[in-house]
Amino acid sequence: MKLPSRTSLASWAYLAAILGVLYVVAFVLLGAAMLPGGAGFCLLLVYVLASLCGDVVKALSPRLPPLLGMLLAGLVLRNVPTVLDATAPVLGHGFDWWSSQARAGALAVIMLRAGLGLDLAKLRKLGLLTARLAFGPCLAEALTVALLAAPLLELPPAWGGTLGFVIAAVSPAVVVPGMLDLQERGYGVARGVPTMVVAAASFDDVLAIAGFGVCLALAVASEGGDDGGGGDGGSLAWLILKAPVELLAGVAAGLVGG
Repeated sequence: MKLPSRTSLASWAYLAAILGVLYVVAFVLLGAAMLPGGAGFCLLLVYVLASLCGDVVKALSPRLPPLLGMLLAGLVLRNVPTVLDATAPVLGHGFDWWSSQARAGALAVIMLRAGLGLDLAKLRKLGLLTARLAFGPCLAEALTVALLAAPLLELPPAWGGTLGFVIAAVSPAVVVPGMLDLQERGYGVARGVPTMVVAAASFDDVLAIAGFGVCLALAVASEGGDDGGGGDGGSLAWLILKAPVELLAGVAAGLVGG
């Protein structure tokens, strides 16, 4: 690992100064929420440490994704007691609410990047292949995990299915930026490989969400059956499954019909 140059050190100092100014402004506006123990301070801590760990991983090896360092930082912060225990809310909401909104916003940005980076002409030509790539690995992995969860973890079939679809889901934060980077470099563009992989990964996530919702509804209904609460299992499954099924049907119709 080479030592940082003067230019990089100056950039780090500039960023630190900007961050300090923003923190002072946020403290003036939000008050106690930006002190240790406040929701704003916890959000800032997560952002700064995740960015630092991502840069450290990138400096150690250009082949490693910065997302690995960010994930490690998040795991450490979440499992260290009292670090993210926020008592002072920000604008009436606590840290858990803001972190949930941040995750939803990040996912929306990633999916928007994926949609804007698709080549519709090549996607229509590769529609059936994209559908097979989306359905095959997800269902095979989820079924394998569900079957192994019973003898290894002693889980009921429904709970094994939820575990299977959680593990089978593809992370858009890993697939989409990598494929868009390859697309910008020109790799596989002629055959539409980045477009196919990005579309299949997005389709895979919708399928995993739908399968997880169905298995979760069945698991809850089966456990509530002893208390007479299992009669609403079908309606609960349909409420959870309705939106993903409609989205799956629309995307499949577009792929096959195009």
